[in-house]
Amino acid sequence: MNKKHIIITLAGAAVICLICMAPGAIKRITESISRHNLDVAYENFLESNTGFYEGTTVNGIDIAGLDSAGALQKLTDEFESKTLTITNPWNDTVDTLPYKNLNIDFSNLKAFINASFDTRNMTEEQFAEKTYVNELSYDITKDIDLAKADLTGISVVNEELLVPSSDAALTYDIKSGKVDIVEEVYGNIFKEDVFKDKLSAAILEGADTLSFDKEDYILPEVTADDETFLQKKATIENYLDKTVELSLCGMGITIDNEDIRTFIDVDAEDGLSDDAMQAYVKKVCGRFNTYGDSRPFTTSTGESIMIPGGNYGWLIDDAGTAGKIKKALASDKSTVKTEAAYKVQGQRPADDEISNTYVEVSLRDQRIWMYKDGQLIVSDDCTTGMVGDPECHTNVGTFRLTYKTTNRVLRGPTWEDFVYFWMPFDGGIGLHDATWRTEEEFGGDNRYGNGSHGCVNLRLATAETVYNNMEDDVPIIVWE
Repeated sequence: MNKKHIIITLAGAAVICLICMAPGAIKRITESISRHNLDVAYENFLESNTGFYEGTTVNGIDIAGLDSAGALQKLTDEFESKTLTITNPWNDTVDTLPYKNLNIDFSNLKAFINASFDTRNMTEEQFAEKTYVNELSYDITKDIDLAKADLTGISVVNEELLVPSSDAALTYDIKSGKVDIVEEVYGNIFKEDVFKDKLSAAILEGADTLSFDKEDYILPEVTADDETFLQKKATIENYLDKTVELSLCGMGITIDNEDIRTFIDVDAEDGLSDDAMQAYVKKVCGRFNTYGDSRPFTTSTGESIMIPGGNYGWLIDDAGTAGKIKKALASDKSTVKTEAAYKVQGQRPADDEISNTYVEVSLRDQRIWMYKDGQLIVSDDCTTGMVGDPECHTNVGTFRLTYKTTNRVLRGPTWEDFVYFWMPFDGGIGLHDATWRTEEEFGGDNRYGNGSHGCVNLRLATAETVYNNMEDDVPIIVWE
């Protein structure tokens, strides 16, 4: 066995030992000495190091050997030294934004650096093998406040240079009836948060260039080549080529290009103004309304009077008629016929409603006349509502026959009467025979003490004649 002398120095004291040892034992002792030396070196490193360890970076920037203040200064200097070039999709402007103009408050970054410094941790193994890596990451974009940034000269956010997008539109000249297209405008106003989000992303990447796409902006929703838009233009032009023949109140009018031009509204979904069309119906068609109107009339006694009110005549439904005109304009025919809509539909043409066939009742004279085709077919005394009793009043006016029937029992609160011929015209008021009356109880002054419940009481023969000649369209004229 070989023998060796080994000198071991431990804790500054030299001890000389002569040991007879195997080679493996010698190796273990050597490793123990190396380990001890490493421990000492590691402890000395930790005690003497006043900066971030070798291998420490923040967002890729090396801060090894720097203390917190030095690291913060290097990071802020590095950040503020950069410049961002901003372009738009139309390439009409190129803006330059120095990062320092963002005026970022770095207090959050400072807190992050301090915390990172205080929590430094390098293991003895990393120290020995020099494998320590600490790649720190900090999102500086969360500290960006555009309200505090100096964006002077940045055209993409300069309010004085901002132009909103606008849709393609139709213009219309009512005088010529011409429809033209105004093309869309592509503005330069960003969609909400786009500028901040893309700016933040560029800064986070440390980019030198920031480019915006058209999709980043609020764009027109309607363009001049949009199929729906062009179809609307064609539809309006089609309206203007139409002629509508409108039947109304037994008569008719022609609605031509001059009239239709007043209906056009290029901003309306269907290109037509409901208000304008109803105004047209009210003004032009409204002159045919006769329902409830006062009418000039020449009585059988030769007097020229005005007959007020009543329920006879025509009353046009403005909205309904405008709707029918609109439907006609949408037709594929060049000339379209349509009928007005009515709230009350009359019986005879509005310009000659009384004509020469009618029933006339004079409250003053207590007389009834009936004319057919201009010929007097009956004239007789009658008795009308009791004067002085509001429940038995006979109204004046021009009325329409509600219906007619025979053999009817008429009932009131305290009475009932059988009649052979019943012709109501004003609610429960009508023409009928009154067989319970004597000959002397028709006409004269009977209405002052022996009047009816409001109806026009007739002798049986007179009632039958009127009934047999009464048609739906025959007006009943009652005057005082």
